[in-house]
Amino acid sequence: MVSEMEWPFRNHPEYELVAHAGWPADRGDVRSRVGEDVLMPRLVTLTAIGRGLPVVEAEVVVGDDGVPRCRSVRVASEGPARDVQTSDLSAISVDALVEMVAGLLGSTDDEDPAVWADGRGPDAVREHRVIRAVRAARSDARRRKVTPELLKKVAAVYQANPDAPTRAVQAAFPDIAHRTAGLYVRRARDAGLLPQLQEKDGPA
Repeated sequence: MVSEMEWPFRNHPEYELVAHAGWPADRGDVRSRVGEDVLMPRLVTLTAIGRGLPVVEAEVVVGDDGVPRCRSVRVASEGPARDVQTSDLSAISVDALVEMVAGLLGSTDDEDPAVWADGRGPDAVREHRVIRAVRAARSDARRRKVTPELLKKVAAVYQANPDAPTRAVQAAFPDIAHRTAGLYVRRARDAGLLPQLQEKDGPA
């Protein structure tokens, strides 16, 4: 079976990857569930090293909602490597990077090859199930429905953070933009969960 993982560093097939799972020692290596039957390390640091190329370091975190997200990407020229170029940044696919981490370090609840009759083998089947779960979780997060429960959470977060309420709402839903957070706040007002604006709301 052909791998479903897309190489995350377009134009740089010579990169070698090193993945490290786990928080610092005082936090422990925690695994989180993604979907119904997939487990991933809660934190993964992925390093890409290529001779003469800038070093790329990325951090992928599985949130409390079970959605894997890329939280940071660092591109740095070290030692004899050439300077960082615009093409180095534009060549990075964040979606492919998250899926690569999942494919490398994700696992399933049932990895017994005896239960698979399609001949693809344990690694291929595991990779397929892990990536399918990651894609579904990330897609669902992007299409999050505005439910009464969501608006109640928006109102609670907004009221608990009077200094920067809209930014706090954005932080509570890491996959949304600041503009979307403002929309959630307006929907919460319309639902009567927040007081209507009179003159000027607090800083956002």
